[in-house]
Amino acid sequence: MSNTSPAQAPDTAIAVEDAEGLCLSYPVMAPDSQAVLVKANTEITAALVKHLQKFGIQYITPPESERKASASEAAPVARLRSEALFGLPASVVAELSGILDEGLFERDVTKLRDMMLTVGRKMLDPEYREYYAASLGDIMQNLGVKLTEAMTNQKIQGRSTMHLVRSYFEALNGDWSTSVKMLELYSKHSRLADHSVKLTILSMALANHLQFSRREVKEVGALGLMGKLGLMKLAPEILASTAAPTRFEQIEIMKAPQYSTMLLEQLIGLPKKIAAVANQLSERGDGTGYPRGLALRNTSPLARVVSLADCYLSLVAAKPFRPAVQPNAACVFLLQKAAAGVFERRSVAALIELIGCYPPGYLVELSSRQQAVVIAPSTRPGRPLVELTDTGEQLDLSEVDVTILRSVTAADNNEISDWRDIPESLLLELPF
Repeated sequence: MSNTSPAQAPDTAIAVEDAEGLCLSYPVMAPDSQAVLVKANTEITAALVKHLQKFGIQYITPPESERKASASEAAPVARLRSEALFGLPASVVAELSGILDEGLFERDVTKLRDMMLTVGRKMLDPEYREYYAASLGDIMQNLGVKLTEAMTNQKIQGRSTMHLVRSYFEALNGDWSTSVKMLELYSKHSRLADHSVKLTILSMALANHLQFSRREVKEVGALGLMGKLGLMKLAPEILASTAAPTRFEQIEIMKAPQYSTMLLEQLIGLPKKIAAVANQLSERGDGTGYPRGLALRNTSPLARVVSLADCYLSLVAAKPFRPAVQPNAACVFLLQKAAAGVFERRSVAALIELIGCYPPGYLVELSSRQQAVVIAPSTRPGRPLVELTDTGEQLDLSEVDVTILRSVTAADNNEISDWRDIPESLLLELPF
């Protein structure tokens, strides 16, 4: 079932607002994509109608035979819970999938053949270059598939994803390249590789939400994947440490952005812009970042997006030496930092609007003393669409006088629930 405009609506289509009470035998799809908004065998409730309208769905075409005969025959109440990573809306997933299909790095065979002339004598053979150029196109396609799978069904395959990145640049630079050797180490580091995949997707989603151009969204994705390459130059014991970094280790970590720029500058096939911006990923707008202590106005918009997404992911990830920060507390923390000029205000606001303060699947306690499961973000951050656990009723908290008191999931997981308990030293931790 797909969304249609009034002019395109078939005779059997009805307006979404008139669909309440229908039981669908097939899914509702997002406009212009195959992302499922409502699963098959779902009852259309009043709350679900309003939420579909927020996604731009105007018409649906349920079969008349599926009308609900009585309340006792009703299908189980729908859960419009996004299966995508970070609970990203289906419309965002569809847009990013299209961008990933185009490839994050160069796919033009002619340009790739020309690049290969600088690699070595064997690449002077036209047939050899033609073969490798075609294979690079396949690698880019597979990379897009890997990242799309991670985004749509949370199947994070960091090591195999980074192995594809290494293979791409090895063909263009040769296996003797120091940068390629560092990419090989990168692809073997599970935690860093997984973090990079998540960072790529969240950064691209945020850049897209901020209406960056398609080229810029791809550049943000490349930064998410490779911007931390300089960490591979650090001592192995620092990367493997399960304790909070010591002052000496923090000083070493502060050198990583410069290492990243140095390594990325050497890679044939990677735009020089990516290498330059990688040096800014740990800068903070108030001048407390590193390596240069740049003010916000002196950093690239690409760096602002990736550094914000990186900080959020680091906050909500559990570390061996501290519990994870509850997403709601992380959002408040970032708002406080934005007010202090550490992060860009509009980027923080966009991040919260995009993924919400409470992720889908979180169990929360409401001011009505009922418990509910978060189903999806709403237009008002902190007031998502929820489903009551006792009755199955859906409530859009942005439209009722009911608020969230606390996160039961966060309490069960021993997560940090007060932003004031977040240590300032977090900004000097490793991100994974």
